[in-house]
Amino acid sequence: MQTRNTKRKNSDSKQVSRTKKPKLEEVFPIETFLQNPGYELISRNIFKYLKLEDFSNCRLVNKNWKQFIEYHKSTWIRIIEKYVSSLKTELWLNSLEWQSFLKTSNVEILKEMARTIIKYQHDVFFPNKGNPLIYAAMSGNTEIVAKLLCEENSKQPEDEFGKTPLHYAARYGHMDLCQLIHIYFGVVDPKDKDGRTPLHHAAGHGHLETCDFLIKTMTEDNHNCLFLSVDLLGENPLTLAAKFQNLKTCELIINNLNRPSLGELFGTRLIDEDFDDPNSMKFIRTIVDIIKDKNPKEDCGVTLLHGAAENGLWEICQLIVKNVDDKNPKDENGMTPLHLAADAGFFHICILISENVEDKNPKCSSGFTPLHFAANNGHLSICRYIMNNVADKNPKNVQGLTPFHVAAKNGHFEVCKWFTEILVNKNPKDNEGVTPLHHAAKSGDLEVSELIVNNINNKNPKSTRGLTVLHCAAQAGNLDICKLVIGNTDDKNPKHDNGTTPLDVAIKEGHESVVRLLKSFDNSLHPAKRKRRYD
Repeated sequence: MQTRNTKRKNSDSKQVSRTKKPKLEEVFPIETFLQNPGYELISRNIFKYLKLEDFSNCRLVNKNWKQFIEYHKSTWIRIIEKYVSSLKTELWLNSLEWQSFLKTSNVEILKEMARTIIKYQHDVFFPNKGNPLIYAAMSGNTEIVAKLLCEENSKQPEDEFGKTPLHYAARYGHMDLCQLIHIYFGVVDPKDKDGRTPLHHAAGHGHLETCDFLIKTMTEDNHNCLFLSVDLLGENPLTLAAKFQNLKTCELIINNLNRPSLGELFGTRLIDEDFDDPNSMKFIRTIVDIIKDKNPKEDCGVTLLHGAAENGLWEICQLIVKNVDDKNPKDENGMTPLHLAADAGFFHICILISENVEDKNPKCSSGFTPLHFAANNGHLSICRYIMNNVADKNPKNVQGLTPFHVAAKNGHFEVCKWFTEILVNKNPKDNEGVTPLHHAAKSGDLEVSELIVNNINNKNPKSTRGLTVLHCAAQAGNLDICKLVIGNTDDKNPKHDNGTTPLDVAIKEGHESVVRLLKSFDNSLHPAKRKRRYD
């Protein structure tokens, strides 16, 4: 009998377990929910429906919490259903199943959900459990804020992060609360521990009316100070508005800023965007169109045009070039937007700038020109355009390096071929007497080496210190280039000024195949001695 009863009890418990309501964590992925920014909508509604006495006991879930949840159960269902239906179904349960569960679920589930949201707000946003006035300001409840203000001292309360009710009212765009708090406390520029003012928060979140109010409350003494005030990350209200693409807010701040130039505020930070994003491009165009100084400059001399040219922002470059006098400004190193466009290979931007300036191939402080940069990266079309529009077809930098040198060094065959076709001197020397053929041999580029050798008379030129092309080929261990040079020169084993031969170099570097080749042309020793020396 006992066994049967036990079995019956066990079966009953199994039956109960089958019909038992699932736990919150089994049905509702609360962590995913909290990570989604949309949860703020629900959390604000929680605060919205709270009463004054609830705020006074906000450190804990008060004794009336259960009745509050039960009374507003239908409200919770509508709010959460609306929220969930707006999310992707793959992240949640089937929409119909979820809605059905909500309507039939125990109120404890909803209570736990609300309690979790509140706890999350407490622990993350308000870890010190907050001040009632701070919560009320965040919720946007004007009536409660007005009542609580009468109970506060003359100083605004702060949470653990140094944020005041004004910070939160500005953060959520509650302009009426900002007005009320301003009337009571009279300050608009308190800084939190991140160094941010209410204007930072309002501007960053695009609350235009709130920003307008905060700006209007500024005095002449703190007007520009507030605009120029930077947080710990170096952001000011304008750059925050720009960062989050709040265009109208940017325009509002700019129009109220008593400054002739925005270079100190923006610099090239305008282009720190995702350039493939159409919204980012719209943002940049709008800002550039708004600002008076179309080409703001940083302290190092880098302008917005530099950044736009480097990143291929054609429309921005066009707008700036059209509206400024200096169409190709130099930074502190003498680098121009034309240098950067040529380096990156943006052909149309190079044409745009070149057509609007007299010097179409300017030199930076080290003597490098846009042609050098284009040749260095193998941009043949840019090389052709520049060379067809300048008198000096092969300019030298301070070291005597020409665009031909850097093209040969990096193995850009088509560019080198163009140089051999258009230049009178097919193998120019730098200040040390080193030629493009030296660079090609040293890098081991047989194709470029053959191209140059076939276009010059001296197939194995020497530098001022006696360094030959064969020395460079031997050092690189390139057997084919060694054969190419040896087959086109009489001196098979030339000496450097220090007495070193290509064979000595090859032995030192351990290139056995090159050593065997050069040994056969070493006439400095008797064959028997040569064998003893190298074998």
